[in-house]
Amino acid sequence: MVKTSLFVVVLILITSKVLAQTPLGIGLVRIRFDEHLKLNFYSDTMNVEPVKTLQFYYDPNIDATNIQNLDLQLHWLKPEALWLDYHFMVFRLVSQTGRWFKVIVNNENGRSYWIKRTNKTEFQSWESYLKGMVSVARLPQFPQKIRSKPDDHAPVIEYQGQDCFVVKSVRGDWLEIATSGICDETSKQIKSGWIRWRKGNRLLIEYFPTC
Repeated sequence: MVKTSLFVVVLILITSKVLAQTPLGIGLVRIRFDEHLKLNFYSDTMNVEPVKTLQFYYDPNIDATNIQNLDLQLHWLKPEALWLDYHFMVFRLVSQTGRWFKVIVNNENGRSYWIKRTNKTEFQSWESYLKGMVSVARLPQFPQKIRSKPDDHAPVIEYQGQDCFVVKSVRGDWLEIATSGICDETSKQIKSGWIRWRKGNRLLIEYFPTC
């Protein structure tokens, strides 16, 4: 029961980005956490004491890595993605210095803190991040056509099936997509089409890091 509750909580955090329109930032920071990681958040790079801390640990109740006092932490912690079962934790990156990343810790209100750059904090561009997703889909609240080229005036590719695409390449604000092999889809298969993944500072797609 505990494992099921945890799964539901973190899954909600993953899909919450659909509703959030905080700045996309200059990329993302993925936390390569393990059961020993202590992740400190600072309001300024000159501060000695952190304002928030996440302590990871092995939780035998779920047979996986967990965060101490997770229920309380979730009051302020609403990152880009958090899926503890799959060791997946990602923040949007606002800015960086030589030793620091400024990340958005709450995608609902835009609050940001600083974390130190270590071998546990990995920068990823949006382009490389999206190419690593299992599937992507257009957001229904931002409808758009699938185009034959990365151009708003290019011919439309007619498609009536479920959105379940892999990213083949990225060109600026556009993704080249194809129908994913994981989809149970019997309608027309797309071998190459283009959709916008962003417009200005707005994310136009949702993505799924795992099946």
